[in-house]
Amino acid sequence: MLIPDEEIPGDVSVSGTGALQPDGNLKVFLNITKNGIINAFGSVLMAKNSFGVFKVDGYDVFVSTYDDKHIYAVLTNIEETEPVPEPESSTYLVQNITSQANINYGGDQQQSGRLGTHTVYWDNGGSSNNPNGTSRYIQFTVNVPAEGLYKLDFRWFTRGDNSRRMKINSEPYEILYFARKDINTWEDNVIYRPLQAGENTIRIWYHNSGTERPMDPWLFIDALKVTAYDGTAERNTFWNDFSNVLTLNVNALNITDADGINAALAAYEKLTDVAKTHLENEKSLLDALKAGVTELETGRDEILNNFGFADVLSKSITSLKITDAGRLNAALAAFAALPEYSKTLLVAEKSLLDVLAVRMALLEKGDTVTVMLEDWLNAYLKDKGNGVYSTYLWSDKSSSGEETGFWQAANVYEVFNDYYEYTTDPAEKELFKKYMDGYRTRFLDGSFSWSGTWKNNEYTDDLLWWSNAFIRTYTLTGDESYLAIGEEIFKHLYMRAWDTREISDAHYYSGVQGGLLWKFNKSSNWDGSYPDDSNNSNEKNIATNGNGTIAAARLARIYAAKGDIVTSGYYADAAKGIYDWMRASMVADENTGKLWDNFQSQAGKNGPRDWQFSYNYGLFGGAAYEMWVNTGDDSYLADAKLVLNYGWATLTLDDGLTFKMEGGMDGGDGASFRLVFARYTGLVVKSPEFAEFKKYLLANAYQTWNFRRSGDGLVGESSIFETESATRIPSPIAAYGVLMQIYSDFNPNTTYGFENGLTKWKTGYKTFAEAAGDKTVRFDTHFITGGNGFGTNEGPSSLFDYTSLENTGTNTKYGGGVPYWAEWNYDNAFIASRLIIATANDNMSWPRRMGDGWTLSGSDDGVNWNTIYIGKANDYSNFNNTFYSFDLTDNTAAYSYYKLNSETGGDGTTVQLSVVALAAD
Repeated sequence: MLIPDEEIPGDVSVSGTGALQPDGNLKVFLNITKNGIINAFGSVLMAKNSFGVFKVDGYDVFVSTYDDKHIYAVLTNIEETEPVPEPESSTYLVQNITSQANINYGGDQQQSGRLGTHTVYWDNGGSSNNPNGTSRYIQFTVNVPAEGLYKLDFRWFTRGDNSRRMKINSEPYEILYFARKDINTWEDNVIYRPLQAGENTIRIWYHNSGTERPMDPWLFIDALKVTAYDGTAERNTFWNDFSNVLTLNVNALNITDADGINAALAAYEKLTDVAKTHLENEKSLLDALKAGVTELETGRDEILNNFGFADVLSKSITSLKITDAGRLNAALAAFAALPEYSKTLLVAEKSLLDVLAVRMALLEKGDTVTVMLEDWLNAYLKDKGNGVYSTYLWSDKSSSGEETGFWQAANVYEVFNDYYEYTTDPAEKELFKKYMDGYRTRFLDGSFSWSGTWKNNEYTDDLLWWSNAFIRTYTLTGDESYLAIGEEIFKHLYMRAWDTREISDAHYYSGVQGGLLWKFNKSSNWDGSYPDDSNNSNEKNIATNGNGTIAAARLARIYAAKGDIVTSGYYADAAKGIYDWMRASMVADENTGKLWDNFQSQAGKNGPRDWQFSYNYGLFGGAAYEMWVNTGDDSYLADAKLVLNYGWATLTLDDGLTFKMEGGMDGGDGASFRLVFARYTGLVVKSPEFAEFKKYLLANAYQTWNFRRSGDGLVGESSIFETESATRIPSPIAAYGVLMQIYSDFNPNTTYGFENGLTKWKTGYKTFAEAAGDKTVRFDTHFITGGNGFGTNEGPSSLFDYTSLENTGTNTKYGGGVPYWAEWNYDNAFIASRLIIATANDNMSWPRRMGDGWTLSGSDDGVNWNTIYIGKANDYSNFNNTFYSFDLTDNTAAYSYYKLNSETGGDGTTVQLSVVALAAD
């Protein structure tokens, strides 16, 4: 039986790893383990994207390769424990056991190969120029006695998910998906299709459709089982799924039965015609139930209209404001006064009112932590209902709900640590411990899509994020299992990555001996050898050494508390050594606290990288803080304050408080940068010596609270504008808002001196809201179309994302030529009273790139347009993001569609803008 990397009969298993060779081939190392002990081993040289069967000390091993990260190895000469199934009644087994001829292949480069006792045909991808399957296909022929519906079940083996085109007889082709699986498994991809009496031809071939193209194109098909289908299985499933609906009484219906009845009817329509013949009585019952509940809904609508409070019932927990308290209380009182029968028809409305009442209580209490945490978890928590308790979705959009990447997931996990430390509620602590346990389980068993277990990761900093997170969980919960894994990760990394070599030309880095290396080649992960870093492919950075210092310092403190002075001393020495290297190498300016990001292998010759990322300042400050806590040495305290001060002074807007954007909305590393910076600022502020930094946390808690997205309560990248509903928000970015509430003690019912995000981001320049007169319309803006000749960096849709307000000198939004125009619409029509335009000119030689004149038009339907305004700016001398405001007080018509045109550019050819917006009185 073919089982990859698992126990098979005799407790024998095989594993394979690969090392890329200079000639581009792979050297595959194979270990045969029996009863937990290596029984045989060997290596073979193979090309990438190839397969074969090899002898290893008497064992036959089938090996297929994609690259050095994707090796698949199975034993093929172990006695099978699962025989090929015999054809069942009304089943036609189409199988190739070397003698049958009714499976065949065609075209060029098709091959067959032995897998244990099976002979299979494989298709290695074929060509995208072969859309009709005229070459490179796998084909089955099956004879059935009568026309009808049949169940088709393929048996196959593939290393990764695959998509293929399938064509039955002369019918149009369809897309069929083959998931990664063992070749002996039936019932993985059952489909129901009509077949004609007599001979039927089923052909499968390559499918290439952009994102649907599989990473691993190999597909081995062994057999096809075709079963005459009578629909009883579908009938039984339907009975089981909707037993609660099928037992309802037409004369005793409740309004809450509507959803179940509608779901049953929808499921019925998806059944095969054969299955429907078994459910005629059930369909009649469902129709009667539908009629009955419709009658109830009609009466409910009349009661609901009389009840009123449509404004309250249109609210959600994320759009609810504290000013809604009066209307909400009135609605609850009105519901309580309804006759009992009316209440039974407004169950959903009462449920909503109760949910809103709970949220209102939190708002009145000023509990922003619970509010923002609940909204964040609602968007990103997955599998809670299944008891896994694992939050790992990257995006709030279900269409792009991929898992959070390896190192960023550690920082999302840390939010659980943050809240666990914050809350005093035992029930909340118990719940969040389950979240942490679920995350740890997935981390250890490799069930995240991270290419296997954590030991496969070649990046030292990636693993140190997790080491720190788990060590911190131990300090909060006392659960020794977290200390065990956190310490194991650090010990492996310290032995592997601490650079003990003498300074040489080949390994120059910063010119200071020591430091933790950023990464290791996978082939040398744990053997103590150094990677080849002569080609500048490696580096030493703050992300690695800052994390390393923090982990070692925390371990030293833990073992000191346990009374283990020897182990504590070992980790204390490690922390000091790592910190000393970082202090000597990564501080760019001793007076200001400016930091470098990294040195490459030979960067001492070329200079360090001057990348200004906030997480460097958080990690360095956090590392210095941990050293100060352990030693009491005030030089560490001074270091922490110096770098934290520089970070907050340079990475904020001109108010010196509100955090700038750092990217990451596109899925990049920047999504977690400010999360790290904010966390370590929050952790050090717990000590009175760092009280001066509390103002930053409070200011940004204020901004994130006020710019939550009304639809779901999430915070995006911008600190001064609400993220639009269509924009996907990565989990770490949204978590930043939660973190600000946890560490700031912010209360929305308290008056602060902040400007609600409307700070002067550049001295002497108007902010967006100042230009609009503080009456900005914050409807979601929907870009429709625009032109002419927009630049390659950002198109005209970016005129409405407001992101340039937090940048200086942006030139990423512009039209490459004239006429320049953009068309957009809003969800609601309104009377525009002011037009705001911001420049994006990046060339002082052409200071008039705002345009020589503008025409603003409005429309009810996007087809028929009326002119609202014709005019131009009087001053073109300003550069970059300069705001201009145009008075539209003569406009008295409300429109939902708007269009802006400029016939000529200020320099005759080019217009450059960053923001277009409207305001209303």
